[in-house]
Amino acid sequence: MRKILKVFISLLFVLILVLFFGTRIYKQAVPAFSPSEESDVQNYVYLSEDTVILDETLPEEELLKQLEKAISERAEHLVIRDHPLFEWNDLLSLDYSSFWLQEFGTATYPSSRLPEDREDHTLYFYEMTYYPLSEEEITKMKAEIDSAVNEILSAVPENADIWEKTKAVHDMLCQRTEYDETLVLPHCHNAYGALVNGKAVCSGYAAAFRILMGKLGVECSITVSEDHAWNHIDANTYESYIDVTWDDIDASEEEQEHIFYDFFGLTKEEVERIDMHTILNGGEEEEITGEPAVFNYFRHEGLYMEEYDREELIALLRRQLQEEKELLSVRISEEGYETLRSLSGEELGEILYEAGKGGYFYYWFNDDLCVLNIDPETD
Repeated sequence: MRKILKVFISLLFVLILVLFFGTRIYKQAVPAFSPSEESDVQNYVYLSEDTVILDETLPEEELLKQLEKAISERAEHLVIRDHPLFEWNDLLSLDYSSFWLQEFGTATYPSSRLPEDREDHTLYFYEMTYYPLSEEEITKMKAEIDSAVNEILSAVPENADIWEKTKAVHDMLCQRTEYDETLVLPHCHNAYGALVNGKAVCSGYAAAFRILMGKLGVECSITVSEDHAWNHIDANTYESYIDVTWDDIDASEEEQEHIFYDFFGLTKEEVERIDMHTILNGGEEEEITGEPAVFNYFRHEGLYMEEYDREELIALLRRQLQEEKELLSVRISEEGYETLRSLSGEELGEILYEAGKGGYFYYWFNDDLCVLNIDPETD
């Protein structure tokens, strides 16, 4: 009997230890953010002293505000449970695109426990790295963004409709910003790079576009794939995707720089057949009411051909020449594109001559979207 009692007391003691230590949070220096530590955190949660625990029970809008507050206070470690990982497009959609945030890393640990209950959860950890900026510098940079935004928006006509607003912002960003081929310039991944420095990569373009459209009262989000970012707008249209980065083709020394519209107003189906545009996050389709708006640049501007017709092509090019367009563009249906695409440079030269422009010219075909762009060299 004594032996049984001793065994019972020992088991009870072990159980008390498990209950105590299995629900306790240990404060340690950042081992939580190393995936190699995953095997050690199946039953314990390791957090550093400054870790911010986000409340996953909040509505999404309130949760993003909590995330925004943590980043504004430059919290280095964040954790949330049972909530999909925040992506770059979520962080870029916060106030001023969180330009002081330089990069972040993530780790996911299954079957971990928080102190308030004993159920298994999936925990998502974030480790944030910030640019070494003082509060005064951040305030100054925010003012610079505000100034750039105001300058751009001052060029948008007061009575512009949503399509005109979108095109104006698209064009101004293309004019003011160059793609950062180095991929490493400070703030190239956020709105400050695009709006103030004039150098950015896709995420910087997308963040700036979202800020500008929001100031114009147009709901706009950031969509991401594995390695690219662009925008989605709510405009009661299926043609709701805009990729400013890919429409901003920086010219070589021999060519004149132009604003392209190949990626202005695309459907989800059109977007996802383009390289680097398989949607991972963002760009949820809106509910269309009534007749959907025509938002694609070519359809909106009457530059879309249902089938190949040489005379129609000449007429479309002539109209753009008369409007003094520096870049002549047409889009055609997939059925008609094969014929258009088969035209030689000599044949295109004859067509352009009949439209009213001779001499040298450059031209590009976009096989993904069935677009022809022609740059008639100016005299």
